Parts: sequence; structure tokens; C-alpha cells
Amino acid sequence: LSDARVPKESGMKNICLLAVLFIPLLASGCAQKITGPGPIDTSVMRKVEEQCAAYFLGIGPFGDSSLKQKPDTIQYTVHNYFIYSTFCTEGYNK
Repeated sequence: LSDARVPKESGMKNICLLAVLFIPLLASGCAQKITGPGPIDTSVMRKVEEQCAAYFLGIGPFGDSSLKQKPDTIQYTVHNYFIYSTFCTEGYNK
């Protein structure tokens, strides 16, 4: 029987290939802004408060996304990544 061994370079190439494929998956994600009630232009309003909470691997929340003041308009921002996500609440006054 022959002693066929895999060269070390081949194992390192496989690790590099997995890293190249896996790192973009971790960095990929999406973002979404939701403003309510109705279509409101927040660019002409003054932001009075912002609170965020984070989630890691679906575990959380770490932080508090509730507002301490009562604003005229509330906007929610959600950023979702593969292992990490944030949920932010922004309050605006006229």
C-alpha cells in the first residue's frame, strides 16, 4: 500500500478558501428604517433622543431601546447582520 499524504499546502488552501467564503457572509446584512405614523419627513425635524439595543446570535437585548421622553414622531432603525443585529428607536420633535 502506498502512503499517500495530503501536502500541508493543500490544507492551508482549504482554510483560506473557507475564510474567503465565510467572511463576506458575516459582513453581509440589511438595514431598514420605519417611521410612524404615516409618511413623515424627519429631515425637517429635530432629533431629541436615540436609544439602541443589540442582539448577538439572537440572544439579547443588550441595552434599552425605549425612549425616556415623549416625542412627536418615532422612527425605528433595524440593522441585521449574520451574527449581530441592532434595533434603535429615534424620537423627533417639530
